[in-house]
Amino acid sequence: MENPTSAKASAKAGKYLAYAFGEIVLVVIGILIALQINNWNLNRLASIEEKSILKNLNTEFKINRTFLLSDLEKKIAV
Repeated sequence: MENPTSAKASAKAGKYLAYAFGEIVLVVIGILIALQINNWNLNRLASIEEKSILKNLNTEFKINRTFLLSDLEKKIAV
């Protein structure tokens, strides 16, 4: 027959292991959520930077086009 105190200790150990496992699962889920939020934020920042670069390129192309057309008109006039 099993000793009643060892049965209680075994039950407590089982409860503690289940609790510890649950805590580990919660921590892992929290870390995964944090990583997902971080990835989302990095993608959002990259998109903002990409739009800014494209806007600057567009402005630069328009300025260059204006200068080139002006130079072309001067050469044609000569």
